Amino acid sequence: MDFMRDALWDGRPLQTFNLLEDGSREEVRIAVDFSLPATRVVRVLVELGEERGLPREIVIDNGPRFASKEFAAWAAKNDV
Repeated sequence: MDFMRDALWDGRPLQTFNLLEDGSREEVRIAVDFSLPATRVVRVLVELGEERGLPREIVIDNGPRFASKEFAAWAAKNDV
């Protein structure tokens, strides 16, 4: 999981939240928005879990969205 940033032609910032399957290098999900707070990240993970099931582990950096209480609570609740 990782984030990327870009900007639209008018200068507004744009963010993407990218979920990759390390083994196959499949791009599982891309969420795009002007803001992607931890709440949105967790919502994307819940949706993905309902569609494909949850992984046993997730590789992340120590970004603020992944260090949030909401993300930690989701991971603990789902044993990820």
